[in-house]
Amino acid sequence: MSADCQEWTTTTYVARFADADRALAVADAQIKRWQPLLDRLADE
Repeated sequence: MSADCQEWTTTTYVARFADADRALAVADAQIKRWQPLLDRLADE
């Protein structure tokens, strides 16, 4: 039982890290996409 529980938690942590990694990649892509516009606004 405890081994199953431990395995499940590890799997959950790995899944969470993968999700966080994806979220960071998406956020990074969004920032790159909006950066030129932000730079233009900053120049005005």
